[in-house]
Amino acid sequence: MKKRSRWVWRKLGFTAKHRASNRQVMIANFFKNCFAMLLTLSAVNAFAQVSVVIRAPEAYSKSVFAYQGEQLLTGDNVSTPLEDSVFIFSKSAPPASMVKLDVLYFQRYQKINEQWQRSALHVIEHSGLLSVWNTRKAFLDSDKDQSVDAMFVYSKHDSNKTQLSVHLLISHKSGIYTLSALETTGYKETSFSANFSELPAPLKEAALKYWDQLDKN
Repeated sequence: MKKRSRWVWRKLGFTAKHRASNRQVMIANFFKNCFAMLLTLSAVNAFAQVSVVIRAPEAYSKSVFAYQGEQLLTGDNVSTPLEDSVFIFSKSAPPASMVKLDVLYFQRYQKINEQWQRSALHVIEHSGLLSVWNTRKAFLDSDKDQSVDAMFVYSKHDSNKTQLSVHLLISHKSGIYTLSALETTGYKETSFSANFSELPAPLKEAALKYWDQLDKN
């Protein structure tokens, strides 16, 4: 069998030298393809990667983040290759009066020279209850500027916990932008904050798509 195998290779014009050469070409192509794939993955990571860091609630203490209010609701640590950001929702202590004014604080922090500095603050007040939808959030870099764009959902309720409205809060750099819908319209009519038109087109498109797909009931 071995002699026949060598004869077939020779008859077809393939000598041991040719076989060795072919193996070298295959190996070279393999490493070339691997290198090309690594370059592609590096480009994706460099320009599109948004990473969420899971931390225990204790990591968002007031000694590190001087957030407003007394009650920490949520904390999210999100980064890109060039930026490290933390998003915090917190509340004031419930007032003792019968007429309850609920106050919700949204804060964005960025790490600058190894120190966390607040870059955005948004205060929401409502005579009733304010609720953050902790399982409804999105983080992206829609305009590829290496800065995290974040979207959060919160709702307003009356004193009986009946939902009155739903809101999408968008954090882009130091700005805050919102979309809102009322229960009285069946959540079919959307109102926009006055500055919504200032957002980059890719982020506006992503926000509208997220909002349209959101189950608001």
